[in-house]
Amino acid sequence: MDYRNQHDHAQPWVGITDLDGTIYAYNSGRKGQAIGVDLQREKELLSQIGDMQDVIENYYSKLVELGAIVPEKSPEQVAKEAAEEQLRIAREQSEQQAIVNQALLDAVSSLKAEIAEIKKPSSVAKSETVEEKKLAKPKNEQGVK
Repeated sequence: MDYRNQHDHAQPWVGITDLDGTIYAYNSGRKGQAIGVDLQREKELLSQIGDMQDVIENYYSKLVELGAIVPEKSPEQVAKEAAEEQLRIAREQSEQQAIVNQALLDAVSSLKAEIAEIKKPSSVAKSETVEEKKLAKPKNEQGVK
């Protein structure tokens, strides 16, 4: 559809403003259609919108405060919570690793003690055998006096 042709055949229209500041357009005797407002009415409407936004924000704050609704989290809040969760998980893993390390150290200490205990009797037995050999005289020496 070629819009240039429509502009060439534009029809005249009449604009009328009512007492409320609403502007109506009338084309060729057809019923008027609201097409806007005058500047004074626009300022009034913008003021009313601002007041309504304040009321809405107050209600919203109260609903959040009462827990009736949960506000959407900002990307910064989501990132902060994710970082805190990762830190919590890292701490838990660190604590678990410390427990495992301590258990391993305890096991190693226990094994060292067992090894020392096992070696101790055998070294005592060896020293007793050595002492017995020193005390016992060879057969050749017994008869030679």
